Amino acid sequence: ADAVTEALNKLPAADKVTLTDKKAVEAARAAYNALTEGQQGLVDAAAVKKLTDAEAAIKDLEQVAADKAAADAVTEALNNLPAADKVALTDKAAVEAARAAYDALTDAQKALVDAAALEKLTDAEAALADLAKVNPFTDVAADAYYYEAVLWAYYSHITAGITETTFGPDVNCTRAQVVTFLWRAAGEPKAEISECDFTDVDKDGYYYNAMLWALEEGITTGMSETEFAPNATVTRGQVVTFLYRAAGEPVVNGEMSFTDVEAADYYYNAVLWAVEKGVTTGVTTTEFAPKDECTRGQIVTFLYRAR
Repeated sequence: ADAVTEALNKLPAADKVTLTDKKAVEAARAAYNALTEGQQGLVDAAAVKKLTDAEAAIKDLEQVAADKAAADAVTEALNNLPAADKVALTDKAAVEAARAAYDALTDAQKALVDAAALEKLTDAEAALADLAKVNPFTDVAADAYYYEAVLWAYYSHITAGITETTFGPDVNCTRAQVVTFLWRAAGEPKAEISECDFTDVDKDGYYYNAMLWALEEGITTGMSETEFAPNATVTRGQVVTFLYRAAGEPVVNGEMSFTDVEAADYYYNAVLWAVEKGVTTGVTTTEFAPKDECTRGQIVTFLYRAR
């Protein structure tokens, strides 16, 4: 009994116990249990309490560790979700699985989940809810490449349809429309300039403030010193250039794979950037078709991918 009492007294106090003491605590318990009932009665009561307190502390620490491991696993799963502005309908299963994993935690475990990761989940759920909103357009099929982009643009108030029930995804887009889409996607910032030298623009036109902003930001210029050509159809080369400039003209790497894009072309870096970022690809593996006209469906898709 004295030997066991000595062993129990050597255990750390409950508030000093760590998981590294588990083996020592288990060995002390085994030594105590190996005594006869009579011998156990001779063991110092305070030493026995020290053992039971140490065992309780170990149990609490193991629970804390288990809770943290569970919370960390869910935090990792939430952090692996795409950012809200990158969520697509194809992410629905992953988002739902992440929600189910979080909901399965105990309250104690939920409290240990990283707050930013949890916010990422709720943001992803909100983004999915937006994507799942009613499609008001009869000419936008659910399997169309521009489906999510159109709903995003519509519910983000970047553009409406050409009628209440048609979006016109195959209708060509004008310069005025594109700068307006960009301006709305940027939050409709107010330009410091209030006038321009173009004689072919309407100061009361829906695009006027957007055009002033685009000019001020260097996103586009006129077709000449006096013409903006708001009704001219935009090309693929022009649109990726607008987007590239709106993104701040980031440094691009890589080699040009398209034979119809020359290093001297104004859209050269923009095309490299657009392909690198996944905004668009070529019309074939060797052709970008920079002079092809751009449709509404294509442009909202470019915008959606460039977010």
